[in-house]
Amino acid sequence: MSSMLGPVHFWLYKKIVLQEDLTRKIAERFPGHEKDVCGRMLPLQEIIDEANIHGWLQNRICDAESRYAHLVTEILKEKGEAALEEMEKIAYHFGQQNRIRANVSRGPFSAMETVDLATEESWEEDGGEIGAKDAYLALEDALLNGMPCDRVNQVVEEDDTFVRWEQTMDLHRDFWTRVGGDSVVYDRIRGQVIRGMLDHTGLTYTREADGTECLSR
Repeated sequence: MSSMLGPVHFWLYKKIVLQEDLTRKIAERFPGHEKDVCGRMLPLQEIIDEANIHGWLQNRICDAESRYAHLVTEILKEKGEAALEEMEKIAYHFGQQNRIRANVSRGPFSAMETVDLATEESWEEDGGEIGAKDAYLALEDALLNGMPCDRVNQVVEEDDTFVRWEQTMDLHRDFWTRVGGDSVVYDRIRGQVIRGMLDHTGLTYTREADGTECLSR
């Protein structure tokens, strides 16, 4: 491993890989959109430009977000609202496949150095209750929200059974606008991913009209 790469880079790359995996699963359900799917993603240390680590990761985020927005928008243009409902089901199942586990470390130092898009793990029940704060941190480990320095999500209220947070900026909207889409669609699909990740925890995810998000028991 390069001495220039740190845990935060592998942590971010894992989030990019998960986004690419969701894109692939949606494309598999709606054939004809292969151009929006990346190939197998190699271990980060084998492909990153070590002279421009930050820029390389930023470009990968923009590429992943752009293709995802284009894929979903084109499918909706072709298939209509019924396709969105189908994509929400795919997203929920994807969340279940990546469900939050108890008794694991969170944050950049928990990131694995290699991630394989072709591998799907079927989690067994791990035991132990998952609290709202722990679940929130797990979502931060999984969902792509720009670069770590963007600090998109800000917790505004929390206790043992409740976490409410807001976004300081919407980093996704522009990707959808550029392809003639609506970022509300992004929010709907993302919401189902979250609910799938939470489905065994006893926690409920809600998104309020002002965009504030909440986990509660």
